Amino acid sequence: MKLIVSVAFLLFTVSSGAIYSQIETIPQFQRSMVILRTVESSNLFVPSRLFITDGYGVEHTQELKYSASGKSITENSVVIANVINQLMEQGFELISSNGATQGGESAPIIGNYIFRKPK
Repeated sequence: MKLIVSVAFLLFTVSSGAIYSQIETIPQFQRSMVILRTVESSNLFVPSRLFITDGYGVEHTQELKYSASGKSITENSVVIANVINQLMEQGFELISSNGATQGGESAPIIGNYIFRKPK
């Protein structure tokens, strides 16, 4: 019994570590508006990633997992939430968000988030 619990704990720890090893520090954005776009795809021809820009040259791109399973959706959610938290730590507020998918199960899920830094 101890062996089963130990193995389960080890697998949980390793899988949790894999999620957090993807987390990257985003750059400091100096402009007052930032757009975050996410693309989560189960199609190998459409890369899953997030992209942030302030429209003036400061950009950040980060790969996400392909959303073929519930596990990858959870991992992607952790990464996206971390990026949103980093933007909020920089003083940005979320002013708009939307998401959509079209074309069935293999279509990518696209999310758009617009942040503004109050004056």
